Amino acid sequence: MGAVAIAAGLLLVSSCSRDYRSSYGPLNLDTTPVPAVAGVPGTPVRHDGMEFDLLSIRPFDQSPEAVPRLALVIRSDNYGRQWIRNPEVTLRCDESSDPGDWFQGSTWESKGLVPTGEVREGRLLIGFPRKHDAPEYNVASCTNARVVATMAGVDVPQVVNYPVDDITIREAIRQPRGHELPLPPSAP
Repeated sequence: MGAVAIAAGLLLVSSCSRDYRSSYGPLNLDTTPVPAVAGVPGTPVRHDGMEFDLLSIRPFDQSPEAVPRLALVIRSDNYGRQWIRNPEVTLRCDESSDPGDWFQGSTWESKGLVPTGEVREGRLLIGFPRKHDAPEYNVASCTNARVVATMAGVDVPQVVNYPVDDITIREAIRQPRGHELPLPPSAP
């Protein structure tokens, strides 16, 4: 009986060390932080079959709940030989360890699948992050603001930081509250 338990244990351990592959490549279990590179809006970044271009960063109306937001215009191009995910795009501030989240009304999908040879272009509405110690509220200011794009990779992701200037952040904080989306249809 003891030999059977040892054999089963060895089989379990050996099966855990396999190189599991998804359609996006092997599963990366390495938790080592990936060094970020500085991005410049309007300058494309290529990584593992995806070309990502953050074209602009502008203030946008606050949400109906008074969350300051930014509107990002983004273009992504899958020039690879398989479907690939759009980069995950977040807003980071020194006031919170949580990332800012996207809002309804966005026309570009963070982490959305892009078929081979396809281009996706649109607007991503992204809000200020939630307070770490009070998650029902968003931070009121955003120091050292940066849009972070994490591009998936077969072996290692690529992280690109786009700094957001203080003027854009102050303008986002001063924006009026917007309407709930989607907007109702207009009257005939």
